[in-house]
Amino acid sequence: METSRLKNIVLLILVFTNLFLLFFAVQRQYQETNLQGRAMEDAIRVLAAKGIAVERSEVPDASALLPLTTTRDPEQEKALAEQLLGEGMETRTTQAEVSRYSSDRGTVQFHSNGAFYGEFTGEIFPAGNPQEDGLAMLEELGIQAEFLAREGDVYLFRQLWQEVPLFSQQLSLTGEGGSFVALTARQQLPGEPLPDPTRKTISTTTALMQFLNGITTLGDVCSRVDRVQPGYVGTASLSGPMVLTPVWSVTTDTGAYQLDLVTGELTRTSLNGAEGT
Repeated sequence: METSRLKNIVLLILVFTNLFLLFFAVQRQYQETNLQGRAMEDAIRVLAAKGIAVERSEVPDASALLPLTTTRDPEQEKALAEQLLGEGMETRTTQAEVSRYSSDRGTVQFHSNGAFYGEFTGEIFPAGNPQEDGLAMLEELGIQAEFLAREGDVYLFRQLWQEVPLFSQQLSLTGEGGSFVALTARQQLPGEPLPDPTRKTISTTTALMQFLNGITTLGDVCSRVDRVQPGYVGTASLSGPMVLTPVWSVTTDTGAYQLDLVTGELTRTSLNGAEGT
């Protein structure tokens, strides 16, 4: 048999083998997707039987967001302070791991738990249109955010990461005389988030059943789920990394809840994502 003909036969065998493996992989994926879809429909029917209506289109993929961690980045903090205070600022770090920067434009203080505070003098940061100017100011600082609410002269924003809301990362800007005079952040991402392989998210079906179990455990009553918004909550420690946990923010006809997509725990929250009672 000629060498070239033998090579062609081998190539054909390899092509057919690869096609078979591809077909097998696609078929397996289809079966898994079909089973997951049917399981989710079963969970929605169970909720309906308990008097809670849920539209399938409102249910996101619980595994779409990965658990993350992020550590404090002093250089990132310093760069943010320089943007706020300008060149020539003075730096002081205390034993409590608090970094304080100051200049003739004001002061900025960072804490190890991700919180930071700023007070500014003069008319450095205009607030003619506080909502839009506030978003623009935060964007210049490298902080992606969305506007939440106004309380008097205080404008509340929520930080985003890659368009995903961080429910625990809220910032407020205080306006006075047409300018922003203070910036307060309960928490801020201290560095670039990285995947946390030590934690896994639950499945979408499990998340729905955990929501039902949580409602029952809390002794609450609702008749429908109006919205399910995926996002993160951050938990900071004094010395370790900040832990970012995927959650669902669930709005019902009677209240709002937060479902931990790692532990399955359900808690009451306010409509802006803060924990309730």
